[in-house]
Amino acid sequence: MPPEATIAAFDFDGTLTTRDSLFRFICWRRGRAEVVGDLVMTLPLLALYSARLVGNDSHKMALFARAFQDMPADAFERRAGDFARSEIPPMIRAEALERVRFHQRRGDRVVLVSASPTDWIEPWAVSEGITEVIGNPAEVSDGRVTGRLAGENCYGPEKVRRLLALNPERDSYTLFAYGDGRGDRELLAAADHPYYRCFG
Repeated sequence: MPPEATIAAFDFDGTLTTRDSLFRFICWRRGRAEVVGDLVMTLPLLALYSARLVGNDSHKMALFARAFQDMPADAFERRAGDFARSEIPPMIRAEALERVRFHQRRGDRVVLVSASPTDWIEPWAVSEGITEVIGNPAEVSDGRVTGRLAGENCYGPEKVRRLLALNPERDSYTLFAYGDGRGDRELLAAADHPYYRCFG
């Protein structure tokens, strides 16, 4: 990477989007009774999250598992693709997308770094000319979704570790970072130009 190279790393949920895409995906195309039942069954985890004894991802992934565990992988992939095409675009912040365009016009490398499953993030990213997504897809075993993520959740320090693993020569590039929550603190701290809940 040449010395003048720049990476612009964007968190996805809450930064590029106006709402949490994982919870929206869980609810999408499911009946209200099903979603309410899942919420009731996962109330203990929600209470632990409220007490800050577990991370928010624990509750969300418990809901995800209840909704999609044992779904055939090809059906899940189709659902994620449909979601990326129909539901993600209205959720994108106009000012966030303009900032992405700003970096693309400059020739910077735009990278999405997300703790949410990448199954619907990647198709949306490709449609916007973004080819680099750091995160984890839903885990698949024997052709079926397990209800877990494949690998270590890309949250907090893991966002920085994964970004640096792909771009280790930190002195060779300028890093812009955009985030909105606790899971982005380390990424913002590692950036030359951090933007917390703003775009310049």
